[in-house]
Amino acid sequence: MTRLADVLARDGIERLQPLLLVCQYRMGTTSSNTTTRVWHLIGVAARTCLEMGLHRAATYALPRTLDDATRKVKEEEMETKRRCFWSLVALDRVTSLALGRPLALQLEDIDVDLPPSSTADQLPEDSSPLSSAPYGTPQYRAATSVFVHIVRYRLICGKIINALHRSAKHVTFSNTSYEEMRTALARELQEWHTETANLPLVKSDTAASPASGSSFRSEEWYRLLYHNGMLMLFRPSPCLNDAAVNSLALQNVYDSAREAISLYASLHRSRKLNYSWITMHAVFLAGLSYIFALRHHFSGSEPQRARLHTTPTINQVVNDTRACSKVLVAVSERWDLARNCSDLFDRLSDAVVADVVEASVAAPVQFSADLAGMTVDSTFRDCFGDLQSLGLDEFHNDAISQLSQEWFFGLGGESHPYY
Repeated sequence: MTRLADVLARDGIERLQPLLLVCQYRMGTTSSNTTTRVWHLIGVAARTCLEMGLHRAATYALPRTLDDATRKVKEEEMETKRRCFWSLVALDRVTSLALGRPLALQLEDIDVDLPPSSTADQLPEDSSPLSSAPYGTPQYRAATSVFVHIVRYRLICGKIINALHRSAKHVTFSNTSYEEMRTALARELQEWHTETANLPLVKSDTAASPASGSSFRSEEWYRLLYHNGMLMLFRPSPCLNDAAVNSLALQNVYDSAREAISLYASLHRSRKLNYSWITMHAVFLAGLSYIFALRHHFSGSEPQRARLHTTPTINQVVNDTRACSKVLVAVSERWDLARNCSDLFDRLSDAVVADVVEASVAAPVQFSADLAGMTVDSTFRDCFGDLQSLGLDEFHNDAISQLSQEWFFGLGGESHPYY
C-alpha cells in the first residue's frame, strides 16, 4: 500500500493489475476496517476499465493483417485484459453485497463476452494444479472454466442485488412482480449449480495435493455458493419481505442457512476456508438467518404465519448452532470485532435453544399465545444495537443490518411482503 500512489500514476493494464491484487489481498485479510478502502479501490479500478474500454467487445478485436506469431502474443495480451475486467466485475459484486452499496459496473453497460473455456469433454482428467498453466494449454482452458463459472455466479448475485436489494423507491419493473423475478433468479441459480458438475473438481477423498487444498476445486464450496445465493433471494429485502407470511420463503431461508452452516463447518475442518472479514460476514449472516427462521416458526400458530414443513428437534438446533459458533470462533481468533460477533451469536443461539426446549414441553397454543414472551426476542432486543454496529456499512444497508432491522420492526406489529 505504500506504493499505491505510484500504481495510480500509471496507465492502463499496469494500473489495473496492481489494483486488483491489492483489492484481492484486502478482501482476504482479517481486518474489517479495510472494507470501505476496498470499495473505493474497486471504484478506481472500474473507472480504469471503462477508460480502457474493457467493457466493450470492440476493444478485443485484432487486425486481420497480423502474422501468426504476433497474433498469438496479442491474443494472450487481450485475454489477460479480458480476465482482469471480469475479475473486477466479480470483486465488485462481492464487495457491494457485503457493504449493501450500489454496483460500480452494471451488466447493461457491458457487451464483452466471458473468456472462452473448455467444454466438459475437453477437461483434463487428472487433479493437477491449474493456476500456473501456460496460455493455450488444456490446463489453462480448464482453469478458465473454473474462473468463468465463478464469475457467472457473481453475475447472478448482481442481478439479485439489482432486483431485490436496492431501494424500492425508484426501482420499477413493468408487468413483472418481485415474486416472479425471485422465482426466475432461483431457477437461474439452480441451473448454474447443476452445471458445476462439468467443472474439473477434485474429489474430497483425493490424496493431498495443491489442487485438493483449493476451495475453487471443491464441490462443497460451490454448494455453499448456491445456498448463499438462495439466502440472498429469500431473506427479507427492501423490495420483498415475505418470510414471515410465506412458508415457502421461510423454508428456503431455513434450509439454505442450515446447509451453509454445515458446509462452512466442513470447509473449516478440511482447511479450505478463507479466514477473512468476508467469511465472517457470511457465516454470521447464515447463523442469524437460521435463528430468524426458527424464531418465526416457533413464534405463533396463526394461519397467516409462515411455518416450516417439520419442526426441528432440540438436537438438530443445538448441533447446528454449535457448528456455526465453532466456525465463528475459528474466524474470530484473528481480530476483536469478530470475537464480538461470536459472542452475539452465542447469546442469540442460547436463547433460541431455550425457546425450542420450551416449545417441546409446552402445549403449542400456550407457547405461542404471547410473542413478546419468547426468550430469543428479548435477547435480540438487548443485542440489536450491537448487531447494527456489527454491520459493514455505516448507513446500515448491509445484509446483517437489514435482517436485524426487519426482525426488530416485526416485533412491534404485522410483517408485510413489501416494505
